[in-house]
This record gives sequence, C-alpha cells and structure tokens, in this order.
Amino acid sequence: NNYEKPIYCFTRSYFSTCSCLSDRKQFPTFFRVVPNDDYQVKAIAQLLKRFDWTWIGMVTEDDDYGRFALQGLKREIENTNICLAYHEMIPKDYTQEQVLKILKVMKESTAKVVVVFSGEGGFYPFLREFVTQNITGMEWIASEAWVTASMLAESYPFLDGTIGFAIHQGYIPGLQNYLKTVTPERYPSNPQVQELWEALYGCFPSTTSLNKKVNFDVKGDSIPSYDLINWQRLSSGDIQFVKVGIYDGAQQAGRELLIVEQAIMWSHLQNKARCSIKNTVTM
Repeated sequence: NNYEKPIYCFTRSYFSTCSCLSDRKQFPTFFRVVPNDDYQVKAIAQLLKRFDWTWIGMVTEDDDYGRFALQGLKREIENTNICLAYHEMIPKDYTQEQVLKILKVMKESTAKVVVVFSGEGGFYPFLREFVTQNITGMEWIASEAWVTASMLAESYPFLDGTIGFAIHQGYIPGLQNYLKTVTPERYPSNPQVQELWEALYGCFPSTTSLNKKVNFDVKGDSIPSYDLINWQRLSSGDIQFVKVGIYDGAQQAGRELLIVEQAIMWSHLQNKARCSIKNTVTM
C-alpha cells in the first residue's frame, strides 16, 4: 500500500493580531492565541464614543497591521458622529523628510486625539522626531503593540496620559516560581530552554487561568478580553502602566467596555478627557 496520509502543519502565533490572517481560504492552517484586530478597533471605537472624542487623527505603520486597522476603525465609526481628520503612515523605509511631513499634518490639524497602530520599533524613531517639533496637547490612544512598551515610556515621558488596550493578562498559580527554576544549567539537554532563557527571562507569558472558559468565533479566533491601560506619571517621574478598565468581547453588545474613570490620570496638561476640536465650515 503506497498510500500516504497527508501531514498537516499548523502555524500557531502568540503575537500576530492582523485581521488579515483570519482569512481561512488564504491561511487555512493558521491559528493564534491572541484576538484579531477587528475586536481591538471595536474596543477603540467604544472608547472614542465614551469620551466623546469625535474628531481624531490616525497614524499607522505602512504594512498589513496598519492598513487593516485603518479599514476596521473606519468601518466601526461609520454612521457615528466620529470623523477621521487625517490618516498618516509611518514608512517602512524610514526617512526624516517623510516623517516631518506627517508631523506637519499633525501639528496643523485641530484633531488632538491620535490613534496609533504601530509596533514600538517603528514608533520609537517617529517619536524622536515628534519631540523636536514642539507639538503639545495630544491625547494618544495606543494599540496593543506598544501600550505596554517600557522602552517608549522610559524614553518619552511626555506620553503620560496615554490610554489603550492590552491583551488581557492571565495568571497561573505557581508558574512564576517554576519559570525561575528553568535554566540551561538545570536542563542542558533541552534545546528549547536556551531560547526560553533568552526570550522570557524576567517575563511571564500571558495565558488563561485554570478552568477558565475560552471562546472562539466562527473564524477560529479567540473572543477577546482586553485590559484598558493608562500611562500614569509617578512622583519620581517614571511612567507606570495602570489597568483602569476592561473590554470583554463575550458580553452583550454595548456592555463590553467597563471603565473606572476616576482611576484615570490624564496628561499633566489636563485633568480630564480632552475634547477634539472639529473645524466647522459655514456654507
């Protein structure tokens, strides 16, 4: 019998959130343990509505992550009173000239709330130029890719007051203590230990708690649970990431977002949610 059974290789990702990867025709064997960005833009749209931010700007990376996020947010704010003042893309081939053009648009716009879909690596040099332009009064809404980026918080303290959604952090009792014992010396014959040591030392992976129910949608993506994170400046000047709310995609429509507003610390330039100012034109 020369019949050979087919071997299926399933790709699993712990960080890829682009909604484009939910296309089962194009990616039939791709699975992930994080929610896709269709859910994240739903959460951001609800956040905008909650604080009556109706005139916004958007900055994204020039890739599928950024483009699909833009499409998703446009879809979510359609038929609402939220308008997009501008959309700019951080170029892959970074040039100062291109970034300065983006910053000129931001500086001249009356939109003071900016949604940013970017990884911290691409956003870092952009912010370096932002500092030189003396642009103030911005309220930053962060995507999950940079909302807990310590490097950005340490380098750019003017980002205090930033708010955005992070993938919910689960907790497994005993995992932290166990991971502290996993060393190359203790497990010299395990090739994965060295990789774990290099990548996760001092960090503990997000996962679901024991016996917790996990839901999936028709595309095989997990139903999301996000933590709403606020960047708060301490008396020392350091930035702390503080959970001020949750978004639970398993709840009924309109009840997904819960915010503890009194726990939010806005930028030192403000003491409450800043309004976006929309230009009005008399016809």
